[in-house]
Amino acid sequence: MDRLRLISDRIGRRGAILLVLGTMNILYGSAIVYGVTHPRNPRYTSGVWWPVSTERVLLLPTQWWGWIWTVAGIFLLTGAVSRTDSAQYSVAVFLKASWAFAAIFHMFRSDAPGLWGIVSVYIGWALVAYICSGWAEDKVEGLVPILERLRK
Repeated sequence: MDRLRLISDRIGRRGAILLVLGTMNILYGSAIVYGVTHPRNPRYTSGVWWPVSTERVLLLPTQWWGWIWTVAGIFLLTGAVSRTDSAQYSVAVFLKASWAFAAIFHMFRSDAPGLWGIVSVYIGWALVAYICSGWAEDKVEGLVPILERLRK
């Protein structure tokens, strides 16, 4: 239990939020890539949910967006253990807000009223990331002192 406390002291609140956002991005990006590359899998209802039901989102192929989400998720995970995480929070806010914008654009272009749910979810997550980016973090202990305390 002490080891878990030491690790959580190193990550902090801002890092914990980046762990959640990064994991969500990786899972969502993987779902997009899988949905595009396996359209005939009967256990996976590809083509029913946006964006897999479209070929392109904001001028890029949908599969590329899946990879963008996955790589962005990995980048967000790196911010959990680094001392500066402003770039990771910027990517989190920008990606989620642009995804909400893409859903709004697609909704008006293709007369798909059900996309308001997706818009509200991603606007909400963009706001969560934006608010958490302004949190002041307690002074985070360096990694070397934590490793020394773990050895004891």
